Amino acid sequence: MDGTGGSRKRWCLQHFLLSVLLTTFRTAHAGDFALIADLNNGTIYAGSMGRSLVDLAPLPLSGIVRPVTVDFDPQERMIYWSDLRSQPSPKISRANLDGSNQMTIAENLRLPDGLALDVEARILYWTDGVLGHVGRASMNGTGNKEIIVENLDQPRTIVTDHSHGHIYWTDWGSSPRIERADLDGGNRTSVVDSDLHWPNGVTIDADYLYWCDAFLNKIERSDLSGQNRELVIDLNPYGDLHPYDLDVYRGDVYWTDWKVNTLIRVSLNGRGEGNFGPSTFQQPGGIHIEEEPDHCDSSPCDNGAPCEDVIGGFLCQCPPGLQGTTCSDATSCVLPPDPSDVLMVVSGQQAVYLPGDSVQYACPDGYQLSGSTTRICLSDLTWSGQQPTCSLTVVGCAPPTPDPSDVLMVVSGGQAVYHPGDSVQYACPDGYQLSGSATRICLSDFTWAGEAPVCQDELEPTPDVSGCTPPTPGPSDVLMVVSDQRAVYLPGDSVQYACPDGYQLSGSATRICRSDFTWAGEAPQCMEDDPATVSGCTPPTPDPSDVLMVVSDQRTVYQLGDSVQYACPDGYQLSGSATRRCRSDFTWTGQAPQCKKEDPISGKSTGAIPVAIIAGGSGGAVLFLVAVAIICVVAITVKRRRRRRFGGRVPISDIADRTCKEVFPKEYSTYVHYEKHIAEPLYSETLF
Repeated sequence: MDGTGGSRKRWCLQHFLLSVLLTTFRTAHAGDFALIADLNNGTIYAGSMGRSLVDLAPLPLSGIVRPVTVDFDPQERMIYWSDLRSQPSPKISRANLDGSNQMTIAENLRLPDGLALDVEARILYWTDGVLGHVGRASMNGTGNKEIIVENLDQPRTIVTDHSHGHIYWTDWGSSPRIERADLDGGNRTSVVDSDLHWPNGVTIDADYLYWCDAFLNKIERSDLSGQNRELVIDLNPYGDLHPYDLDVYRGDVYWTDWKVNTLIRVSLNGRGEGNFGPSTFQQPGGIHIEEEPDHCDSSPCDNGAPCEDVIGGFLCQCPPGLQGTTCSDATSCVLPPDPSDVLMVVSGQQAVYLPGDSVQYACPDGYQLSGSTTRICLSDLTWSGQQPTCSLTVVGCAPPTPDPSDVLMVVSGGQAVYHPGDSVQYACPDGYQLSGSATRICLSDFTWAGEAPVCQDELEPTPDVSGCTPPTPGPSDVLMVVSDQRAVYLPGDSVQYACPDGYQLSGSATRICRSDFTWAGEAPQCMEDDPATVSGCTPPTPDPSDVLMVVSDQRTVYQLGDSVQYACPDGYQLSGSATRRCRSDFTWTGQAPQCKKEDPISGKSTGAIPVAIIAGGSGGAVLFLVAVAIICVVAITVKRRRRRRFGGRVPISDIADRTCKEVFPKEYSTYVHYEKHIAEPLYSETLF
C-alpha cells in the first residue's frame, strides 16, 4: 500500500474516533451502567451510561489476571466473569459490585471465552475454545457441572434467550458460523453459516440477533432464525479495527474493539457512529450494559437532602447535622436557611449546634425582625421559638450587597436606605483594578442599576491549587504514564500506567487522587516478559528448502489472530496456502507451503533440473562446465543490461539462469548478492 492510502486510512480512523462530537444526544438513565473487561490490565470497569462513563472506575476485585467476558445478575446484584490466566487454571468467578463475597463458580477450564446467564432459570452457560464445548452450572456454583454441547471447533461468545428457550454462540473455527440449541443443548442447528470469518460477539435485542466479525470488520443483524440478514455498519472505511464484543442499549449498538481504547457506538440505523466515554482501555473485551430503574424516583432522601441515582442504588447528600442512608438521622440542630437573605446571626454562630446551644438574630438598618430574636437547640434536635425574618420598613433600595472579593470599597453613600435617584460610588485599593461601572443608581423599582463591579488583582498571582502532585516514577525506568499528565491532580482524577513491548505490568494500571491529596495504592512495576510464559504463537519454523520467504512483518511472538504471509522467489511456484494465522491455542493454522521450481517452458512446477554430462569422461565434464560458465556470464550480462534499459522488472526464470544456479550455486549466490548492493536499482518489487 502506498503512503497516500495509509494516510487516508489514518485520517479515516481519527475522523471515526472524533465523530462523537457530531452525534445526536441519546437519553439514558443515570443508574444504568456498563461493565467492560480489559484483557491487558486485569481490570473490570464500571461506569454510568447516563454520565457517558465519565465516572468509569475499576471494580475492587482481587486476583484477576486476564478477564475476557462479563455478565451481571440483577436479582442478587452480582457480577460474573471468566479469567483466562487465573491460577492454577482458567475459571469463572462472581462477586458483589463492592468486591465482597468473591467466589469461584467453575474451574479447571481451558479457554472460557464466552459466558452468559439465564437469570430466570438461575443457570450459568460458558464456552471453551480449546475443549470445544458448551457447559452449564447453577449460578451459585452448587451442584453438578455438565457439558451440554460437544464437538465444537472454536466457540467464542454465547448469549441466552430464556423466553424462546434457546442459547446462541459464535464459532470462528475452520467453518465460521453462529449456532443455536435448546437450553439443555438439544436440537443444535446453524442459523448463520455464510459470509462469516471471525464472528466474535453476539447478543439479542427485541427478537433480533446481533454479531460482529473482526476479520470482515462488520456488525450485522438478523431475526432469531438467521433470516432477514441486515448490515448495521461496515467498519472497513475507518481503518484497521478489530471489533470484539457488543451490546444493544436504547436504540444504539455499543461495542469494544481491541485496537480502540474507548467504547464505540452507532445507531441501529447505522448512523451517528463515534467513541463513547474516556480513553481508558488497553485491550477491551467483554461488555454488558445493565438497565436499572431510577432509584431517586421514589424520593428516598429525608429532610430535603438531594438524591443522586448511582450504580446499584442511590446516594443521599446529607447536609451538616444529618447522617444515615436517607439523611434521617440527626446528630445536631441544623440552622434553618434565611429566606430573606439579610437576617444576621449576631452571636452563637458555629458549625454544629448541640442541645442547649443558642443563637441570636438581628436585621440591618431599614429592616424589621419578625419572629424570635433568640432560639435554643432542644434535646429533640429542633429549635425553640419561631424562625425570624427581616422585612423592609422604609421604601427604597437596600444597601448594596457586599463584594465577594472583600476588597471592593463603597466610597460614597453609606446609608441604611437609598431613595430612587440616590447613587453609590465604588473604588479599589492599590494593586487592584476596577472592572465594571464605578457608579450605581437606585431605580424607581427599588433595585440597583447594573451589576456590582469587581476588583481584579493587577499582578494576577497564580492561585494556590491544592491537589495531588504528579506521581513519582516507578521502581523501573520503563513504566509509562499514558493518560494526560498535569501539574496538579484534583481529588477523583486518575492516572493510567502502561509498559512497553517486552514488559508486563505488575500491579494496578490505575491510581486515583484521594481527598487527602495522596495517591491510592502503590505504583505498578514493569517486569520483563519471560519468553517461556509469553502467550502467543512462536515464529514459524524455517522452510527446509531454504527458499520459502516470510514477506509480512516478523515478530518474536504472534498474538491470537495475527497472520504471516509467504512468497517464493522467481523461478519457484508456491504450493500450499500463502497465509497462516495464530490460533487461540497458540499454534499455526494449516501447514507451511513449499516452493517448487517452475518448468522454464510450461511455467509449471517441477523438480530440480537435471544437468547432463554431454561429453564422456572427466575431460568432457570439464568442457561442459566451462561451457556452462560462459553461458552464465553471457546470460546474466544480458539480463542486467535489459533491466537497466527498461528500468523495470525482467523475468529471470530462463534456462540459462536456472542452470547457473544449479551448477554454480555458490558463485550464483555471490553474484546475486553483489547485484542487490550496487548503487543503481535494477528493478523495483512490491508485494501489493
